[in-house]
Amino acid sequence: MAYEKTCPNCENTMKTIPAGVSKRTGRPYDSFDVCEHCNPKKGKSSAPKSDNTEVLNALRENYKINQEILREFRAFSKIFSEKNEEKAE
Repeated sequence: MAYEKTCPNCENTMKTIPAGVSKRTGRPYDSFDVCEHCNPKKGKSSAPKSDNTEVLNALRENYKINQEILREFRAFSKIFSEKNEEKAE
C-alpha cells in the first residue's frame, strides 16, 4: 500500500507530480506534491466560488466610499479655489 500525503491546509490527499522537464523553460525539475483543492489547475477550480464573495463585496463598498470622498473633496476644492479667486480680485 502506497503512503498518501495529506495537505497541511485542507487535509485532502495530495497528488505527486513526477520529475520531468518544463515545457515552458526546458529546465528539469524534481518531483513534487500538490493539493488539487488548494492549487487547482487553471480553469478547473474545485474551491467554492463563494470564498471570495465577502472580500469582493467589501472591496466594492470601500471603492464606493472612496469615490464619494473624492467627489466631496473635488467639490470642496472648487469652492475653495473660487473663494480665493474672489479675494484676489
